[in-house]
Amino acid sequence: MGLTHRVITSDGDKVPTPRFLRRTEQKLARAQRCLSRKQKSSNNRTKARHRVAKAISDVGWHQLTQQLTYKAERYGRDFVQIGK
Repeated sequence: MGLTHRVITSDGDKVPTPRFLRRTEQKLARAQRCLSRKQKSSNNRTKARHRVAKAISDVGWHQLTQQLTYKAERYGRDFVQIGK
C-alpha cells in the first residue's frame, strides 16, 4: 500500500490511522485492479467504474469528517456525527 498507516501530530505524537480508512483504501485498490481488467465499453466496466467512484467517495467522506472534528476541537466547538 502506498500510504503510511500512521498519523503524526504537530506535537510529534504518533497515532495509528483508523481501521475504516485502511479498509476503504484496500477496497479502492481492489476496485481499481478489477476495473483495469475490464473490456472498454462493456456493461461490467461501467459497473466497476461505479464501484471505484463509491470507494473514492467513502475515503473522501472520512477525510471531511476528520477535518471537521479537528476544526471543532481547535475552536472549542462540539462536532457530533450521526449515523455511520
